Amino acid sequence: MNRISKDSNSYYWEQSNYGGIFTDPLTGVGSDKIDCFNMKLEKLRKIKDIIKDEETKKEFENIIELLQKSMDNYDLGGCFKVHEFIHDYDYFAINYPAYFEDVPPPDWEGINVYFGHLKF
Repeated sequence: MNRISKDSNSYYWEQSNYGGIFTDPLTGVGSDKIDCFNMKLEKLRKIKDIIKDEETKKEFENIIELLQKSMDNYDLGGCFKVHEFIHDYDYFAINYPAYFEDVPPPDWEGINVYFGHLKF
């Protein structure tokens, strides 16, 4: 996402939230963004629906609500907070310790970061 998305009035928000074909008004360059916050929201809802633990399910409901509010209010900080929750669940609850069969991701050192959002 472009740094201009820090501004809640940015014209990049619509594509970031919902994807689709987009022509950058500054550069005139077109793109077809498939991955967007709305797709993440749908994936989080599917995950929440299969969670059996009620406390974890409630946590995912809160994460989903935060992402929806962040999308509605064009709040990049809220989107980053959602990223922190997903990161903690991914690397410290679901896939711990992180293992990759192929080449490690470029942000390999980032998996050692714990944001402190899990309740143990």
